[in-house]
Amino acid sequence: MYLTNTKAAEMIGIHPVTLARWRCEGRGPRYEKLTASRFGRIRYKDTDVHAWMRQQRRNPEANTEAASA
Repeated sequence: MYLTNTKAAEMIGIHPVTLARWRCEGRGPRYEKLTASRFGRIRYKDTDVHAWMRQQRRNPEANTEAASA
């Protein structure tokens, strides 16, 4: 399923403007530009958003273990 910028941002828990800024900076989940114009329609696959969110997970226990080593 394809998500708009607003729906993808909602899923991640951030403001849509933040997601758009991340996109311009080369950060955030993969996206597809559906039209060739500069202001083309952007869509995110829900599977790509979920995959990106999994990659962002951090294990706090690993940080504690590394700090005490």
